[in-house]
Amino acid sequence: LLTSNMLRDMFDISYIQQLLKDYAKEGTNEPYWFWHRQIKANQIFILLAFQIWYELFVLNRSLADVTIP
Repeated sequence: LLTSNMLRDMFDISYIQQLLKDYAKEGTNEPYWFWHRQIKANQIFILLAFQIWYELFVLNRSLADVTIP
């Protein structure tokens, strides 16, 4: 996600960095509420799906050409 030009253009990259950092940190701490972690995981999944959709339908790349670093 951090290497996606589309996400860099649409979002403040520091937001995405913080989202990933918080998710990694919260995953190691047991007391965090289960649904809070689920919401964070869904946010990351939606960003990833949005990136793939953009590459397939806006940039007209084939699925074989889409790479997820």
